[in-house]
Amino acid sequence: MVSRFILLTTYCMNYLFFLNNHPVEPPLNWPEVEFFLRRSQALHSMALTFTDEMVFTGQGAAILDRAYLQDGIDAEVTFRLLVQECAADEEITFEYTAIVNFNIFKRSGSAISVGIMQSGFSETFKNRMDLPVNLSQTKTLDGATLQDFPAARVRLHSKEIFFLSRWKINSALKDFSTTRQAAIVPPLELQAEELEESLQPAYYYPASENPVFYSGFSYPPGIASRSIQVKGRLVFDLKSTISGAIKIQVRLVLIKATTKQAVGGTMFFEKNIPNHELNTYDVEFNELVAVPADTNLFIQVGTDFPFTMATFFFKFNADRTFLELSEHSTYPPSQADGYLVYELLSRITESITGVSDSFRSDFFGRQSNGYSSDGEAASLWISNGLKLRNMLTSEKPGKPFPLVCSFNKLFEGLDSIYNLGLRIESENVTTPYGALVRKEYVRVEPIAFCYQNQPTARFSFVSDFQRAIALDLMYNEAEFGYQKWETEQVNGIDEFNSKRSYSLPLENHKKKLSKISNLITGGYAIELTRREQFKSKPSTDFRHDQDLFLIAVVKNESNGYEAERLPSDFLPIEGLYRPYTAYNLRLSQPVMPCVMPAFWRHPLGGKIKPCSSAQESATTTYSLRALKKTVTFY
Repeated sequence: MVSRFILLTTYCMNYLFFLNNHPVEPPLNWPEVEFFLRRSQALHSMALTFTDEMVFTGQGAAILDRAYLQDGIDAEVTFRLLVQECAADEEITFEYTAIVNFNIFKRSGSAISVGIMQSGFSETFKNRMDLPVNLSQTKTLDGATLQDFPAARVRLHSKEIFFLSRWKINSALKDFSTTRQAAIVPPLELQAEELEESLQPAYYYPASENPVFYSGFSYPPGIASRSIQVKGRLVFDLKSTISGAIKIQVRLVLIKATTKQAVGGTMFFEKNIPNHELNTYDVEFNELVAVPADTNLFIQVGTDFPFTMATFFFKFNADRTFLELSEHSTYPPSQADGYLVYELLSRITESITGVSDSFRSDFFGRQSNGYSSDGEAASLWISNGLKLRNMLTSEKPGKPFPLVCSFNKLFEGLDSIYNLGLRIESENVTTPYGALVRKEYVRVEPIAFCYQNQPTARFSFVSDFQRAIALDLMYNEAEFGYQKWETEQVNGIDEFNSKRSYSLPLENHKKKLSKISNLITGGYAIELTRREQFKSKPSTDFRHDQDLFLIAVVKNESNGYEAERLPSDFLPIEGLYRPYTAYNLRLSQPVMPCVMPAFWRHPLGGKIKPCSSAQESATTTYSLRALKKTVTFY
């Protein structure tokens, strides 16, 4: 789809001029006016501009003169131009709205010269695209009243996360002696901790021995027990002042946090102490342990007879000893407030322009918005981190934090995923008083909409037509994906909604195409943010609080919305950790022009192969998309 510029030698063109909606004669200098038709590289829309000084006579000069005599340079007069072009039974109409600039008011006989500054809906919208809008406000930026804007409440499931924490021997404490045989704990120190607050420190007598533990006293609601994989190896030398009937033991013990009483455990190793000499012990274990709520987990080295007053000399091997505690973790589902993309773009447009019903999109719209069918991206939902974790303000009573966003920020985030175009359109509407007026509105569609194979503009009597290669649109590098995703946990390598880069090894031309979305779609970031609300002391300033999250949703049985899991048009996915709990699979990035979901590649590996015509006819194919247009590398 390309734009066409049609060059004609004969055509008809009508110009209609209005001041304060009164028809006036064409400006005297109209034949010398220069037209400029420019396409925005960011929005892909066309804009018509021209020389900004006009000389009026007759009725136009009279309107300007009265206004200037009454209010001087503060006078307010609107200027409107309708351009009607026709050829070969086709008609194109441009509408240009502006205000008169009286700062350069000049009178020359019966003629009056003034400046023209573009205004109206189009200019207001473009000037305010970057202004943040509080979606909880009931006033436009100009103070007009807005209708209530209820949030869309979405059910968020728990994405399963694999957590891993690891300890090793503290080299400074590896040699020690003790007479407390019942509760000796290896001198382990933490190396990497990923388990959440529900596994917090807790002390057990004697506290000075610093036991290794897991604590279950802050489990989220609905979880009565957690399954912890305990894996490790203890390698140590032991010399004691007693031997024979006394046994050395390595055991896992579960201790009730409130009563300090043992409620379970398992024996990893038990052996008689053979003599008073130095003996080496090598104990390996790998056990799945159910840890109830309000319970701590301990690894202990001791004897089977705790009241023996013998002395034990320990020396742990720091290189070979380790402990790993891991969990396949899920939390209860939660609810969060946000807005569907269509409603959000529509509300922001009305807030910054003051014009109701001023947004259109077949791509994001739904039948409930008045469209004949749901658009391809109709079921997308936006929220921020504060709302995802249901954080309330410090007021009494606490109130939900608002969602604050500018049109441009949201458009840029969506554009990097779907390759969008934006343009201002207009239509004839009838006012409540029966008058026919021209109404402008914003339309957002996939980029092909702005490059349709139809006339864009016509220029006559062209004497020097030149073509030039647009070098600024040629790239040898490209990067697609998302600006933020969760990389702090071990699961970061499993995140498919991240960033990908491509390049060609060219020396003579180097330019990068960057389409990086500011929206977060990564499942791990969504889940870790969501889990903050279950902590006994949620963070007041979480790292994703002000970020915008984009989540694909579906209608549920109660006609509400819930986050989409594995899409129904996807085949089974190999190599991805717990794909049935994933978020936003359909928003992931492509690794080839056409990818079979069953052979989708993600950072951990997996299989991939291109779609052939036979495969396309035999199965449902789904391109994991980021780029909606073809980019050719030269």
